[in-house]
Amino acid sequence: GTYLAVGSDNTVFVDNSLTIYEWNGSTLTERLSQNVGTTVYALDWNEDGTQLAIGLNGGDDLIVYAWDDSDYSITSLYSEDLGLASTVYSVKWGPFDQYLAVGGSNTTKDFINFLNQQKIWKLMNNY
Repeated sequence: GTYLAVGSDNTVFVDNSLTIYEWNGSTLTERLSQNVGTTVYALDWNEDGTQLAIGLNGGDDLIVYAWDDSDYSITSLYSEDLGLASTVYSVKWGPFDQYLAVGGSNTTKDFINFLNQQKIWKLMNNY
């Protein structure tokens, strides 16, 4: 199937939720809605649609979930407080899903080698 992930906050919606919908070509159907505890600012599916990275406000500000489309469930694979001044505004999988680029509110950019879950490069911009 084709899936759409949507993040929300509790100022517009009822809770801080991650919602995943399935599009079958004519109908959008909600498959999962889960409160993640804080505002979702960024989302990116990996290349084959089996993992979803989300950027959050505060706490563990990066979470990567495994998506199981057989029963429409998610399982946390990785989470980290990246120390990005409490908010991750962008996440993007690299080629072959090996790397995950993460941008935060203090202009730090982290590049994570997701195969061994280690930060490999950190850029700091002093503007």
